[in-house]
Amino acid sequence: AVVSTQSTGETFYTRVSEVLESHSVNEIETAAGECLVVSGLPERTTNKHCEEIALTALGLRSVMCRGLQLGVHGDFVCFRLIQGIASGPCAAGIIGVKLPRFCVFGDTVNTAARMKSTAIGMRIQITDVCNKILEERFVI
Repeated sequence: AVVSTQSTGETFYTRVSEVLESHSVNEIETAAGECLVVSGLPERTTNKHCEEIALTALGLRSVMCRGLQLGVHGDFVCFRLIQGIASGPCAAGIIGVKLPRFCVFGDTVNTAARMKSTAIGMRIQITDVCNKILEERFVI
């Protein structure tokens, strides 16, 4: 089924891409409905990596809360987004020769990925490190 918004016909993926493009983030990997988004890679940006990721997470949650119209019958549905944010060091590089892709590795990536198994839908789960970074700017 084609996924589109109820009023304008934009695709779901267009709405998600707009959120990602409005912040200093890069979509690194997308598979099975999951998306890994990073800030400060492959090129370093500002020192506000965690803030950029948090704003992106809030923007994606807003997209999901608006709901989408699915299929030929126009059933209106809302998705439950599960998000985890971790901040810290990682390793990154190009993997592969025939079909090269940019990959990110490390405990920070693993921590964010594991967080989805305990996350509650439509809430953004963050690590203690992220909490300390974000508490000056956000109400947590």
